[in-house]
Amino acid sequence: LSLEAIFGRKRQMRQFYLYGLNGGTGKLRLTLIYAAGLLGPTFIVRLRFLYKYLRDWIAARKPLST
Repeated sequence: LSLEAIFGRKRQMRQFYLYGLNGGTGKLRLTLIYAAGLLGPTFIVRLRFLYKYLRDWIAARKPLST
């Protein structure tokens, strides 16, 4: 879904979104990606980089196990 959003293919993005909703899990994430994709490809790319940055930042802050 996110790749279709990056390429600006809104018809295919809608098809994947509806297919994912019927699948059952991850509906909130799908909805967020779909909404971001409707805002444009640049927005979805920035959102993906922000997600990866925050994920790595949180992993770096976890204390080392003893």
